[in-house]
Amino acid sequence: EILCGHKEKIKNITDKTGNVIETEPISNGKKGKDLVLTIDMELQKAVDKIIEQELRAAKRLPGTTFTDRAYVVLMDPYTGEIM
Repeated sequence: EILCGHKEKIKNITDKTGNVIETEPISNGKKGKDLVLTIDMELQKAVDKIIEQELRAAKRLPGTTFTDRAYVVLMDPYTGEIM
């Protein structure tokens, strides 16, 4: 609800031929709130390097033909904060 905005609603008044002659606002639109994320670039680079090394090592093993990506979530074990 907080992040999602709302579109403006309008009523178009037309003549007999369908041409819009007047526009009446029914309700005003509203912009949603922004979500701001922070990224520790040094941590990101270190994790990228580790993942790349681990994927290269995994590709040397049999049965890893389709191994081409990895997903990582880092959490602070004391606070549960996503790093």
